[in-house]
Amino acid sequence: DGSWDDAKLSVLRQLYEEYRARLIGSRSDDEVRYPAPNSTLLAEAAAVYMVNNRHYRDMQQRDPSWKPSLAFAWNVAGDYFLTIKARQVESARPGARRGAAPVCDPQAT
Repeated sequence: DGSWDDAKLSVLRQLYEEYRARLIGSRSDDEVRYPAPNSTLLAEAAAVYMVNNRHYRDMQQRDPSWKPSLAFAWNVAGDYFLTIKARQVESARPGARRGAAPVCDPQAT
């Protein structure tokens, strides 16, 4: 049947963890927590999304009743998708300041 029992869910979680480990690889904790704007980690995370998206679109063309899902990509690299999107929104804001926040001495004003 099409139900998702505990054994199937366990295998699926292991698959997510395996691909998450491949994505993170031997990067430092800082690289994983705070990826640079043009880091290979973010590029690889975007690639996971694009490959998953292309796969489900191909499957849907073959069988229109097939229910597409980006769950694999989101479970492997979802936090990085949010980072990419937040940075896109921030850089697109009119008047957005680039770089670190300026240092201000409240006593000097």
